[in-house]
Amino acid sequence: MKKMLFAELNIKTIDKKQTAEWLNDLDEKYWFWNEYRTCDLLALMTQSGEFDEESAKKNSSSQNDFFWTSFVPDFIKEYFEDNIFTWTKMKSRILVIRTQAYKENKVHIDCSPSAFHTIQHKFRIVVQGNTNGLYFRTKRGDIWAPSTQKPFIIDGSWPHGMINDNPFPKYTIALGAPWANCASYPGYNPLLFTPADQLPEAYENLFDFKKYKLK
Repeated sequence: MKKMLFAELNIKTIDKKQTAEWLNDLDEKYWFWNEYRTCDLLALMTQSGEFDEESAKKNSSSQNDFFWTSFVPDFIKEYFEDNIFTWTKMKSRILVIRTQAYKENKVHIDCSPSAFHTIQHKFRIVVQGNTNGLYFRTKRGDIWAPSTQKPFIIDGSWPHGMINDNPFPKYTIALGAPWANCASYPGYNPLLFTPADQLPEAYENLFDFKKYKLK
């Protein structure tokens, strides 16, 4: 699994239509801007159960209980309880990434420099939009993700970005820290693999300098 960039999981997915309708109608006050990734974020589960930006940004390695934020509907809670936490074996931070129409998430690395050479899998469900707008940056050019309707995992430690070329917002549910990987996955089907020694030039400059106080 160390060589995996993108793998779909053959598991039940969330009701995408219902989820997108709920997100479209949600009060804007719950969203906050993430400058590093150039997208809006929405906290569904945090350690404190609070949805503010500071609560959502906490990246603790603790496996203490996490809590749903107050506005999350029951159908989302039930989906994760029945289909995701059964194999992750833990709860963790859950965010929704919103990328506006015809916008993009700039290339970034979803881990700290100290964790860069460890397995850093990120679980994703695109509920509105396309998976094939995601790309991984390499020395020889960008590698684009395939199209799938299934939940999937990516190597979050590899520099990646995303382009939303649709006339509507893209919504992606993202499960993150402290969960980082599993020894095995249900219905695991790897579709992209790490190109050998092909990290882009000066990839070190892509870490979140502000978050990890690199400068």
